[in-house]
Amino acid sequence: MAAAVGCGGGDSARDEGGGGPSSAETGSPLQRFEHLEGRLPDSFPDDFPVYEGVTIHRGDIIDKRFAIDLRVDAEMEDVVNYYRGALAVTPWAITADKPADDSVIFDFKVTDGRPYAGQVAVARLQDLTWVLIAMTFER
Repeated sequence: MAAAVGCGGGDSARDEGGGGPSSAETGSPLQRFEHLEGRLPDSFPDDFPVYEGVTIHRGDIIDKRFAIDLRVDAEMEDVVNYYRGALAVTPWAITADKPADDSVIFDFKVTDGRPYAGQVAVARLQDLTWVLIAMTFER
């Protein structure tokens, strides 16, 4: 089940309950894994730009990284332009803009001292525009 959200971090799709998903602790190098369908992790930054009208397919935490899969029925160019502008607004900063034939990848960081950095990939697949966010949250 996927949830649709507007812009501004997708608060409406965050878990309101106290328990949330369980973490899988293992003896392997993977210390934390939370798989969330249809919503963003509670600890995902509220001020991270999220394109209006996206459907959250999944929002996972893998060790010290967010892995977010968003999809939207919008032109890829519109979504790319949104992230090109939104990630250039403080506290976010684009560190690389890497267009390819069928996708664009933005490397980004936060400039206010919080431990966030990562990539946003935008691509057109299966008649939808997909936004994949990989973000570390600890240095």
